[in-house]
Parts: sequence; structure tokens; C-alpha cells
Amino acid sequence: MEQQKYADKTWYEGGLWRAPEILPGVATTTQKFTRQREAISLSSLFFHLVIVTAFTRVGVAISNEGFLGVDSLIYFAVFWSVWKKEDGYSTRFDTTDLSAQLETLLTCFAVLFATLSVQAPIASTDGTRIMMMAAFIAGMHCLLHVRVAFTNRNSDGPLSREVTHYAMFNIVMTLLEMTVWLVGIFVVPVEWPFRLAIFVGGIVMAMRVPRAFLANDFHGMLNVFAALFWAV
Repeated sequence: MEQQKYADKTWYEGGLWRAPEILPGVATTTQKFTRQREAISLSSLFFHLVIVTAFTRVGVAISNEGFLGVDSLIYFAVFWSVWKKEDGYSTRFDTTDLSAQLETLLTCFAVLFATLSVQAPIASTDGTRIMMMAAFIAGMHCLLHVRVAFTNRNSDGPLSREVTHYAMFNIVMTLLEMTVWLVGIFVVPVEWPFRLAIFVGGIVMAMRVPRAFLANDFHGMLNVFAALFWAV
């Protein structure tokens, strides 16, 4: 009943800049399967199309090189981490308000901007462009979870404690990730022979333990595969 009520809600109900709300399916301990496929919003579909474009360009770079190089593998991992950030948030919180829609749109533009550099090596200004994209998206997700923690501070809901822990954990991790990328952009020179360590550090900071604090990862993966099916 809660899921149906959420599905029938108009996108502007509760205000255009309303506080983040937990999706109805997050509070359940079991996953229910229905024959009716959930609708995919235009912004979500656009985001997944952009991610598919990024993966495709990485694949083109691998095809041109004739082998799977370390640079292409690292770029793939960076785009994958961006995908997981966006999907991890959208499968736990309502993303129909303007703030979440704007964040998704800016993420799409940043990813498209970075895909222009996937055929260049890490030790180049194009590699710096990938770092800029990753730092920008990490910063936006840090602000998203700051907003979640701020709006949930006085909540007495059944998952209030889990939401707070989830938000604080992601605030710390996205801050650390953004710091790693900023060090690679402004401190480490482009010709540094160990620049790969910056990329590995940023990717590690973007990794999350599945079903931690506020678990909805399995439901999220179903949405990802559904979106990819419709995108392709």
C-alpha cells in the first residue's frame, strides 16, 4: 500500500525542494517481486544512457589499443563508482524533487565531459579531467547526504538511526574521496610516475559495503539492469 501510494504521488507533492524521504521498499526486510515493471523517470533514463555512453567510449578505447590496458580499466572503474553512487542514493531516497533532479543532471554533464578523455593515458591533462569529474560528483553526493543528515536530525521514524548512520558514513567517505581527487588535481604533477595511486585511492574511497546501514542494494541492482535493458 505504501509503495502504491508513493507511485501515485505527484512529483511536486510536498514542495519542489522538499527534504529527502526514504523510499517505501527500504523499510521492508524482504524483497517482493511483481509482474508490473516500475516506471523509469526521464532523468534516471538519461543518466543510465550517459553511463552506457561512457562505458561504450571506454570500450572503443580498448578496441583501438587492441588490448585491455591499465588506463582503460581505471577509467571503467571510475565510471562504475559514479554509477554506484547515483544508484545507491536513488534506491534509498525519493529523487523526484528539484534538488535531486538537478544533481542528476549535473552528474550527467560531468560524465559526458569526462568521456572525452577516456582514450588518453592517466598521466596527461585528460587524466586530470577524469579527476575533476570524480571530485565534482563526490562533492555533490557529500552535500546530498549532508542534507539527509540535517533533515533527519529530529526525526523519530523507524529507520531514523540507520538513516543518520548511513548519511554520516557517506559524508565522511565522499569527503575523503574528494580530497584524494583534489590532491591529484592540484598537488601531484601530471608527470608523476605514481599517479595511478591517486586513481586507485579515489576508487577505493568510492567503494561501499553492500547492505550496510541502510540496505537496499539488491533492489538497486534490479533497477540498474532494468534501466540498461530499456537504454540498450
